[in-house]
Amino acid sequence: MSLLERIEHRLSSWIEGAFRRRIPRRVEPLEVGRALLSAVDRHKRVSMACVYAPNKFTIILSQGDLEDMSSLARTLEGELKGVLQEKAEKDQLRFIGPLSVAFAADPELTSGQLQVRAEFCEGQCEELPSQEEPNVDTQVFRRQQILGGCLIVEVGRGASSPIPLKDGMAIGRSSQCDLVLDEPNVSRIHARISKRDGEWVIEDSNSTNGLFVNGTRVTAVPLKPGDQIQVGTAVLTYKESI
Repeated sequence: MSLLERIEHRLSSWIEGAFRRRIPRRVEPLEVGRALLSAVDRHKRVSMACVYAPNKFTIILSQGDLEDMSSLARTLEGELKGVLQEKAEKDQLRFIGPLSVAFAADPELTSGQLQVRAEFCEGQCEELPSQEEPNVDTQVFRRQQILGGCLIVEVGRGASSPIPLKDGMAIGRSSQCDLVLDEPNVSRIHARISKRDGEWVIEDSNSTNGLFVNGTRVTAVPLKPGDQIQVGTAVLTYKESI
């Protein structure tokens, strides 16, 4: 390398480093997912019969990163629950209660910093209390119970009673799913249901045999009362009330 090339290389490295120091790094969703999986491995507990994993997670960010993540919070919560369910199935972990994922801010954290608090919570987890009563919705995102809407298994080996919908609901053959369909042609996690803009939306989770609503194969579609949902050979009906 010539003297001129070495000088150019040093200058470019210095300039790049200066810009990196001046431009604050923000937390990306991928980092959140990795931190969540790492927290599961750190906090899991081994019993005589199985391995338990924490089921209540609080993702703590700086105020700026929390506000930046606010537009993705609801969607990201559903995706993260799905990632946790897949890890539990892969590693044969057991949750002691429903999964809960929430976001919170810590004024002591700077942009780009991330912490995950993992806890064990039997039954329905309580809402996350804020450190200070927030005046804006971006201070803490809580997983709220959404009333209305249920699925009824018309054909297939599944629950005999109506299943109330919830944000991030997983449907499939895995025992970790919210609605388990014991059918050989149903994928482990076949589909998910989430709440978007006031509507329940069902979405195919890259299943082998696809997702059909009223006879049409779909990737993602809002549900309407009376919709017939086909998951493998199982047939479900969506109703707005139980």
